[in-house]
Amino acid sequence: MFSAATVGEIADRLRASDAEDAAAALTVLEELAPTGLAVTLDAVREAREMRSVREALEGSTAG
Repeated sequence: MFSAATVGEIADRLRASDAEDAAAALTVLEELAPTGLAVTLDAVREAREMRSVREALEGSTAG
């Protein structure tokens, strides 16, 4: 569910899911700011590609 490309797609997957916690997760997503969710999702995905916590916090992939 959470591997979808966008926050909107994640929400759609949660709506369609029969998983026990899907409704609760959807409720939380719907209470949060959409732009903030999108920015956070992008940041987490970028950080995954970095080699260290320091690199992620500094926002640099050079080096």
